[in-house]
Amino acid sequence: MILKTETILLGLSVVFAVTGLFYVFRAYLLLNKIPDDVLRAKAFLTKSFLHRTILLIFVVCITVAIHIIFEFAEYGYMPVQLPYLVPGIDVVNAMALAVSMGVLAYIAHNLFRFLLSSRS
Repeated sequence: MILKTETILLGLSVVFAVTGLFYVFRAYLLLNKIPDDVLRAKAFLTKSFLHRTILLIFVVCITVAIHIIFEFAEYGYMPVQLPYLVPGIDVVNAMALAVSMGVLAYIAHNLFRFLLSSRS
């Protein structure tokens, strides 16, 4: 059961990664069509956009840190062997990766929407 859950979470991570790449590519194409002065003015006047982006980047940093800690524990580089203490640690590790990829895809989507609304 744990292996199946881990496989589903890793597959979900791949879907999120591809979705994020799609939105980043579209945002990059939109970026070339927006004048610099309009982009600067809109980016700094939209405080909610900046606040939400900073908060989401913070969430990604936390989930990536959790993923890295579990990777270190899995390969035995930590003094305490977490895999023996917590059953299903691989699922938690895969979940941290899936959440971080999902939030990154959401950030890319928000950036695309922001640039789409800035287009003149």
